[in-house]
Amino acid sequence: MIGKDTKLCPAPAKGGLSAIAIAAIIVAAVALLIIALGVIFIIYYKNKHLDWRKKIMQFSNSDSNRTPSTTFEDLPASTASSLAGTINTARRISGLPAMFTEKRNSATPSTLTSRRKSGVLYPSWLQNPSGIRTVSQQVGLEMVMETDLWEMPRDQVIVKRDIKLGNGVYGEVFKGVIIGKAPIEEVYKTAFFAHQYDDCECAVKMLHSYAEANSRAEFLQEIGFMKELGFHPNIANMLGCITVSTPMCLLLEYAHYGDMARFLRERKDRVTTAPRLTSPAERAASNDDSVSIKDLLSFCWQISDGMEYLTELGFVHRDLAARNVLVDKAMNAMIGDFGLCRKADNVAFTSKAGRLPIKWMAIESLKSYQFSTKSDVWSFGVLMFEIFSMGMVPYIDVPQTEMLSYLGAGKRLPRPKNASLDIYDIMQSCWKERAADRPSFNSLRERLARHLEDATEDYGYLNLSQVPTGSRTSTVSDVDL
Repeated sequence: MIGKDTKLCPAPAKGGLSAIAIAAIIVAAVALLIIALGVIFIIYYKNKHLDWRKKIMQFSNSDSNRTPSTTFEDLPASTASSLAGTINTARRISGLPAMFTEKRNSATPSTLTSRRKSGVLYPSWLQNPSGIRTVSQQVGLEMVMETDLWEMPRDQVIVKRDIKLGNGVYGEVFKGVIIGKAPIEEVYKTAFFAHQYDDCECAVKMLHSYAEANSRAEFLQEIGFMKELGFHPNIANMLGCITVSTPMCLLLEYAHYGDMARFLRERKDRVTTAPRLTSPAERAASNDDSVSIKDLLSFCWQISDGMEYLTELGFVHRDLAARNVLVDKAMNAMIGDFGLCRKADNVAFTSKAGRLPIKWMAIESLKSYQFSTKSDVWSFGVLMFEIFSMGMVPYIDVPQTEMLSYLGAGKRLPRPKNASLDIYDIMQSCWKERAADRPSFNSLRERLARHLEDATEDYGYLNLSQVPTGSRTSTVSDVDL
């Protein structure tokens, strides 16, 4: 029996949760909470994105209701280009990347395929029109989402402001260094030339600090042209750009000797007709500053080759002059400064905007501001005068205000002392009053090639038939190795 004073003790609880089970429950609850928050975020983001697209579609529908038959393709090429350029410029000036580009109608791959030249790498949008672009929506004009492979981080570029290389139409050019790979390597991954731009020197073109909105827009337009040009050995090729922040920069190939005008003037008293037995690199290493007639001919041929390439792409340079041609250590001539370059949808176009190089302009350009490939041919003739006169200023005694009357009277530049009659005849053919009578760059290149071959014939060899008997022992130095 149990006494009254005896207390009953509760039996110990059975099946209680262990500490591990409790921890597992807590972890599971936290995980569920995280998943729930993630789902909420995704739903919110998706709704916001759909709301953005709905607004775009509303804008598109309202626009199409106003002008149902008008699309970007129906607009004139100049208007469409200007409209799309305004959109991009406004975004970039506001600190935003260029997100939308216009659809190219005037120069599609199908229209240019027949004009392609073998051995030349054409722009990426000609090789692969889709490329990295994907259509997102139609909003009156075609909006194209674009990842710009040409953009590069600012911290990968060192600008040496103490080494000024020159001035462009809208800015200054300094020497620089690209750390790591230049964007051109990403744009042309499989090209043989692309992998020479690792940790390389470059020319950095920057806008003036006081540049206005118009200058910024023109600078962006020049960068846009450079992206379309593709790669050519006789063009100062673009290596990359910085446009999403200021100061905006255009990165170009570095030319050891700088612009051709200065290169020629520094060597005006060192022109030789003697044959060359050393390479340009060896001459640079030995500080040989002399220039041969063959070098001058080679410059002309290279520039005509580069200009013929631009013509195939439908570009008009408008500022072809020795100051805008660069010379590298291998004596390669590279056309640069595309600040005044324009795309000519038709045979010619008219423009009165901006400053123009009066003494290099064709007579029709001075009269009515008409520019075409044939006006570039006129400028090329003036450039040939600069080359064979070793950098002389053309029409040095003629005021700019009298250039039209001077040329209208049939007067032209005189023959430079280093130019033969045949070379001067090529120059004069470029200065025909009627644009249609002037040669094409293709024919100019062929004529210059023949003269260059004549200058190269027996180049570096000794003509044994003119050597007296008993002196016909040939040595290694007689042969151009």
